[in-house]
Amino acid sequence: MPVPGFAGAFASQWDELWLGGTKFPGIATVSGSGIKRKLDVKNPKGAAGASLKDEGDELSRFDVTLKLWTDAQKDEFEALLPTIHPRRKGGPRSPLDIYHPSTEMLGIRQIYIEQIPIPKQNKREGTIEVELKCIEWVPAPKPINKGAGAKGKNKDDDVEGGWDEERRRKQDLIDAGVDTMMANAAEGKGDDYNTFMQNESNHMANSV
Repeated sequence: MPVPGFAGAFASQWDELWLGGTKFPGIATVSGSGIKRKLDVKNPKGAAGASLKDEGDELSRFDVTLKLWTDAQKDEFEALLPTIHPRRKGGPRSPLDIYHPSTEMLGIRQIYIEQIPIPKQNKREGTIEVELKCIEWVPAPKPINKGAGAKGKNKDDDVEGGWDEERRRKQDLIDAGVDTMMANAAEGKGDDYNTFMQNESNHMANSV
Protein backbone atom coordinates (compact mmCIF):
# COMPACT_ATOMS: atom_id res chain seq x y z
CA MET A 1 0.00 0.00 0.00
CA PRO A 2 1.49 3.38 -0.97
CA VAL A 3 2.28 5.82 1.81
CA PRO A 4 0.11 8.94 1.53
CA GLY A 5 1.93 12.24 1.30
CA PHE A 6 0.96 15.90 1.24
CA ALA A 7 1.49 17.19 -2.29
CA GLY A 8 -0.15 20.59 -2.15
CA ALA A 9 1.11 23.63 -4.03
CA PHE A 10 3.09 24.77 -0.97
CA ALA A 11 4.23 21.37 0.29
CA SER A 12 7.92 22.34 0.21
CA GLN A 13 7.27 25.25 2.59
CA TRP A 14 6.71 22.77 5.44
CA ASP A 15 10.48 22.24 5.43
CA GLU A 16 11.22 25.97 5.66
CA LEU A 17 11.43 28.39 8.59
CA TRP A 18 11.32 32.17 8.23
CA LEU A 19 12.22 34.36 11.21
CA GLY A 20 12.34 38.14 11.09
CA GLY A 21 11.86 38.04 7.32
CA THR A 22 14.88 35.74 6.80
CA LYS A 23 14.79 32.13 5.65
CA PHE A 24 16.86 29.93 7.96
CA PRO A 25 18.94 27.04 6.62
CA GLY A 26 18.17 23.34 6.90
CA ILE A 27 14.93 21.43 7.28
CA ALA A 28 12.52 22.78 9.90
CA THR A 29 10.12 20.77 12.05
CA VAL A 30 7.61 22.45 14.38
CA SER A 31 6.06 20.67 17.37
CA GLY A 32 4.14 21.72 20.45
CA SER A 33 0.80 21.96 22.21
CA GLY A 34 -0.71 24.44 19.75
CA ILE A 35 -3.29 26.99 20.86
CA LYS A 36 -5.61 26.77 23.84
CA ARG A 37 -7.71 28.68 26.34
CA LYS A 38 -6.72 29.24 29.95
CA LEU A 39 -9.48 27.61 31.98
CA ASP A 40 -9.75 27.46 35.76
CA VAL A 41 -11.48 24.13 36.42
CA LYS A 42 -12.91 23.60 39.91
CA ASN A 43 -14.22 20.19 40.94
CA PRO A 44 -16.34 20.34 44.11
CA LYS A 45 -15.26 17.66 46.57
CA GLY A 46 -17.76 14.82 46.72
CA ALA A 47 -19.92 16.20 43.91
CA ALA A 48 -20.28 15.41 40.25
CA GLY A 49 -19.44 17.95 37.57
CA ALA A 50 -17.19 20.98 37.65
CA SER A 51 -17.23 24.72 37.16
CA LEU A 52 -15.17 26.52 34.55
CA LYS A 53 -13.82 30.05 34.62
CA ASP A 54 -12.57 31.33 31.30
CA GLU A 55 -9.39 33.33 31.89
CA GLY A 56 -8.71 34.18 28.26
CA ASP A 57 -6.19 33.07 25.68
CA GLU A 58 -3.08 31.23 26.79
CA LEU A 59 0.10 31.97 24.88
CA SER A 60 1.30 29.12 22.72
CA ARG A 61 4.67 27.50 23.41
CA PHE A 62 6.30 25.33 20.79
CA ASP A 63 9.64 24.03 19.55
CA VAL A 64 11.29 24.42 16.16
CA THR A 65 14.01 21.95 15.20
CA LEU A 66 16.41 22.76 12.37
CA LYS A 67 18.37 19.89 10.82
CA LEU A 68 21.66 20.98 9.24
CA TRP A 69 23.86 18.60 7.27
CA THR A 70 26.42 20.72 5.39
CA ASP A 71 29.17 23.09 6.47
CA ALA A 72 27.51 25.83 4.45
CA GLN A 73 24.24 25.41 6.38
CA LYS A 74 26.08 25.45 9.72
CA ASP A 75 28.00 28.60 8.75
CA GLU A 76 24.80 30.30 7.59
CA PHE A 77 23.02 29.46 10.84
CA GLU A 78 25.93 30.77 12.93
CA ALA A 79 25.87 34.01 10.93
CA LEU A 80 22.13 34.42 11.63
CA LEU A 81 22.32 33.38 15.28
CA PRO A 82 22.88 36.93 16.65
CA THR A 83 19.52 37.98 15.19
CA ILE A 84 17.65 35.45 17.36
CA HIS A 85 20.04 34.86 20.30
CA PRO A 86 17.95 35.28 23.49
CA ARG A 87 20.89 36.49 25.63
CA ARG A 88 23.34 38.14 23.24
CA LYS A 89 24.11 41.77 24.09
CA GLY A 90 22.29 43.95 21.62
CA GLY A 91 20.22 40.94 20.52
CA PRO A 92 16.49 41.05 19.78
CA ARG A 93 14.38 42.91 22.36
CA SER A 94 11.22 42.88 20.28
CA PRO A 95 9.12 40.02 18.90
CA LEU A 96 10.19 38.21 15.74
CA ASP A 97 7.92 37.61 12.78
CA ILE A 98 7.63 33.89 12.09
CA TYR A 99 6.39 32.02 9.06
CA HIS A 100 5.91 28.28 8.86
CA PRO A 101 2.76 26.67 7.44
CA SER A 102 1.90 25.02 10.78
CA THR A 103 2.11 28.24 12.81
CA GLU A 104 0.42 30.27 10.08
CA MET A 105 -2.47 27.79 10.08
CA LEU A 106 -3.07 28.58 13.77
CA GLY A 107 -2.59 32.34 13.42
CA ILE A 108 0.75 32.47 15.26
CA ARG A 109 2.74 35.18 13.52
CA GLN A 110 5.04 36.74 16.13
CA ILE A 111 7.20 35.09 18.80
CA TYR A 112 9.99 35.44 21.29
CA ILE A 113 12.70 32.78 21.47
CA GLU A 114 13.00 31.80 25.13
CA GLN A 115 15.78 29.26 24.87
CA ILE A 116 18.20 27.61 22.45
CA PRO A 117 19.37 24.30 23.97
CA ILE A 118 22.79 22.84 23.21
CA PRO A 119 22.81 21.68 19.56
CA LYS A 120 22.96 17.91 19.13
CA GLN A 121 24.76 15.76 16.60
CA ASN A 122 22.74 12.94 15.08
CA LYS A 123 25.44 10.53 13.99
CA ARG A 124 23.02 8.12 12.41
CA GLU A 125 21.61 10.76 10.10
CA GLY A 126 24.79 12.80 9.81
CA THR A 127 23.05 15.99 10.89
CA ILE A 128 23.25 18.71 13.52
CA GLU A 129 19.94 19.46 15.25
CA VAL A 130 19.33 22.97 16.58
CA GLU A 131 16.24 23.48 18.71
CA LEU A 132 14.49 26.81 19.24
CA LYS A 133 12.04 27.06 22.14
CA CYS A 134 9.47 29.69 21.24
CA ILE A 135 6.61 31.52 22.92
CA GLU A 136 3.88 33.30 21.05
CA TRP A 137 3.70 37.09 21.37
CA VAL A 138 0.50 39.10 21.17
CA PRO A 139 0.12 42.80 21.97
CA ALA A 140 -1.16 43.68 25.43
CA PRO A 141 -4.77 44.88 25.59
CA LYS A 142 -5.13 48.64 25.58
CA PRO A 143 -6.30 50.18 28.87
CA ILE A 144 -9.94 51.22 28.96
CA ASN A 145 -10.43 54.86 29.88
CA LYS A 146 -13.22 54.91 32.43
CA GLY A 147 -13.09 58.67 32.91
CA ALA A 148 -12.18 60.84 35.87
CA GLY A 149 -15.03 59.51 38.01
CA ALA A 150 -13.94 55.87 37.92
CA LYS A 151 -13.58 54.39 41.40
CA GLY A 152 -12.64 51.15 43.06
CA LYS A 153 -10.07 49.83 40.56
CA ASN A 154 -6.37 50.31 40.10
CA LYS A 155 -5.60 52.12 36.86
CA ASP A 156 -3.52 49.15 35.68
CA ASP A 157 -6.14 46.47 36.33
CA ASP A 158 -7.49 46.41 32.77
CA VAL A 159 -4.00 46.23 31.27
CA GLU A 160 -2.65 43.47 33.48
CA GLY A 161 -5.87 41.50 33.71
CA GLY A 162 -6.28 41.52 29.96
CA TRP A 163 -10.07 41.71 30.13
CA ASP A 164 -12.83 44.12 31.04
CA GLU A 165 -14.82 41.53 33.00
CA GLU A 166 -18.23 43.13 32.52
CA ARG A 167 -17.83 43.48 28.76
CA ARG A 168 -16.51 39.94 28.53
CA ARG A 169 -19.48 38.62 30.50
CA LYS A 170 -21.92 40.39 28.20
CA GLN A 171 -20.12 39.14 25.09
CA ASP A 172 -20.23 35.59 26.47
CA LEU A 173 -23.98 35.94 26.93
CA ILE A 174 -24.34 37.11 23.34
CA ASP A 175 -22.25 34.21 22.04
CA ALA A 176 -24.19 31.67 24.10
CA GLY A 177 -27.56 33.05 23.06
CA VAL A 178 -27.08 33.45 19.32
CA ASP A 179 -27.81 29.84 18.38
CA THR A 180 -30.89 29.68 20.58
CA MET A 181 -32.30 32.98 19.32
CA MET A 182 -31.72 32.04 15.67
CA ALA A 183 -33.47 28.69 16.24
CA ASN A 184 -36.41 30.44 17.89
CA ALA A 185 -36.63 32.94 15.05
CA ALA A 186 -36.73 30.11 12.52
CA GLU A 187 -39.67 28.58 14.42
CA GLY A 188 -41.44 31.91 14.86
CA LYS A 189 -40.85 31.98 18.61
CA GLY A 190 -39.36 34.76 20.73
CA ASP A 191 -37.33 37.74 19.47
CA ASP A 192 -35.68 37.37 16.09
CA TYR A 193 -31.91 37.46 15.77
CA ASN A 194 -31.65 41.10 14.69
CA THR A 195 -33.79 42.29 17.61
CA PHE A 196 -31.71 40.23 20.02
CA MET A 197 -28.44 41.63 18.70
CA GLN A 198 -29.80 45.19 18.75
CA ASN A 199 -30.89 44.83 22.38
CA GLU A 200 -27.53 43.43 23.43
CA SER A 201 -25.70 46.15 21.47
CA ASN A 202 -27.69 48.78 23.36
CA HIS A 203 -26.82 47.13 26.69
CA MET A 204 -23.15 47.08 25.76
CA ALA A 205 -23.22 50.78 24.80
CA ASN A 206 -24.94 51.72 28.05
CA SER A 207 -22.31 49.92 30.11
CA VAL A 208 -19.48 52.18 28.91
